[in-house]
Amino acid sequence: MFLKTITFFLVLINFSSSAQTNVSGGIYTNTIWTLANSPYIVTDTVVVFPGVTLTIEPGVLVKFADHTRLEIRNACIIAEGTASDSITFTSNSTLPVQGIWENIMINNQPPLNTKFNYCNFHYAKTGLKCDTLTIKNSSFSYNVLGLEAQTIASTIDSCVFIFNEKGLAGGSTNYCKILNNQTGCIDWVIMNNCIIDSNITGLDLYTGSLLNCEIKYNQVGMLRELGVGSIRNCVIDSNSTMGVKLGAENDSLINCEIKNNGGIGVEAGGYPSTEAIISGCKIENNLIGIHFSHTMGTYIYCNKICNNISYDLQYEVGVINYSIGSNYWCSNDSTTIASHIFDGYDNVAYGLVSFFPIDTLGCFLQTDIHEVNKNVISLTIYPNPTFSSFTIKKLLSKQNELLIINMLGEIVYMEKLSGNDEILISPHLQKGIYFVKLIDEEKSYLNKLIIE
Repeated sequence: MFLKTITFFLVLINFSSSAQTNVSGGIYTNTIWTLANSPYIVTDTVVVFPGVTLTIEPGVLVKFADHTRLEIRNACIIAEGTASDSITFTSNSTLPVQGIWENIMINNQPPLNTKFNYCNFHYAKTGLKCDTLTIKNSSFSYNVLGLEAQTIASTIDSCVFIFNEKGLAGGSTNYCKILNNQTGCIDWVIMNNCIIDSNITGLDLYTGSLLNCEIKYNQVGMLRELGVGSIRNCVIDSNSTMGVKLGAENDSLINCEIKNNGGIGVEAGGYPSTEAIISGCKIENNLIGIHFSHTMGTYIYCNKICNNISYDLQYEVGVINYSIGSNYWCSNDSTTIASHIFDGYDNVAYGLVSFFPIDTLGCFLQTDIHEVNKNVISLTIYPNPTFSSFTIKKLLSKQNELLIINMLGEIVYMEKLSGNDEILISPHLQKGIYFVKLIDEEKSYLNKLIIE
């Protein structure tokens, strides 16, 4: 009797392990993939046709034959697992590799109520490729690209991207962990409260914004190729070769900590046309704090820049001088500060750096730094530097407002102007660096002003 019981139990195990459902072709009516019929083997491409909903139960395993995919064509997929019973999309191969199956493609116009929760995506060319979706509590690993989102309306919440060639591209990403990928994030992203840790390159972006993120222990923390984005309240820590490289125009690096990076903390001179803001930041204990390789209109003020191992600032730009006033250098002694700045005094091929006035009030401690650079056009000012008065040159429209803003973001002078090509301004300002902003009916114009 005991032997018969064992034999019967083994038969049950064998029957259970061989149960599966092969799927391919079109899904034309609402369909449920049930746990009882799992695993589902995608033997050839499956298409969910317009207006149809595919629902996948918690615990279901979906396995893809090589080069196959699941397309949601103006349809809906609801794949909501649980914390203890997730849904997994993976390869059917016994020896899977990255990219062995294609993707789950969600092509919804207009967006439909697609949801993923507690799902896993492994070994795809692109785990999820979508226009718009909501995905939460899910993981992406061993994919060529974990997730590709086409619109900002895609919400990616509390997900993990690990051991992919590229973690993700696009979407609004919140409370995610991006770990141990070759590149954590590419193209663009709106990212809040995320951790980007131990990737070869943490982020390689052309635009987007980051808020309250940690970028740490990568080889390169962040590259921005085109710019037009904001990095706020982030910690960029212990990346082995570079913390962050700003892009080509209108980037802002505000209230961040850039520290303990093995090479350059901030590469500020990506392209000659760059106009960026670096303000309210603590840039310390890197090999080099800030490095310039091109002439640029970067406004660097109200930062703490000191205790970097080689140089606090390395300025390798030919012949053109540069002003970086109103920063705190952990010293008020000009000789000490200059010894930590590499410029034309160290190599005559390069221009000279002026670091006056020195911030002695700790304006880097403020958390409400005023961003003056908002896609504005350069304003012609002369003479600049000046001892008192200066002239602005621009063909003015009927209604104009002139603002002068100090390094604390405070408006210290305001004047209404009327239509002349050149106007003399006599604001009676103290020595320092200011921003002059002219607002007309259509645009804003900006330039930096130095009062000596």
